[in-house]
Amino acid sequence: MTLLCLPLLLAACASQRAPAEAAKCDLTVTFGSYAAGTDGKVEQEIAAYLRETPAVSIRSRTNWGREGEHTWCLGATSPKAARAAFQAIRAIIPAVSSQAWTEVKLADGETFRTDWPRP
Repeated sequence: MTLLCLPLLLAACASQRAPAEAAKCDLTVTFGSYAAGTDGKVEQEIAAYLRETPAVSIRSRTNWGREGEHTWCLGATSPKAARAAFQAIRAIIPAVSSQAWTEVKLADGETFRTDWPRP
């Protein structure tokens, strides 16, 4: 019986994909941490922008850290909408933060990410 179930189990595991891989992401927003949790205020501001922007939506969320770190896979109705969302989200993300880092990335690889403060 065990030998008969093993191929089914392996096939099921092989077909599983992470949410970000399963959905096409026109852009991603990643909320990271410097050992103090993610920046909830920035996340709330980005979520508010997304609620007001029907051309862009969250397709999936992937949790990957122990302090609330996660990545949103966003879908856009067009490349122009994805570019506009990238620019708007980039304007929300602080350039420098000692609390947490946040990153927005277009599917073509263009990226903006919070930097750690330099002395």
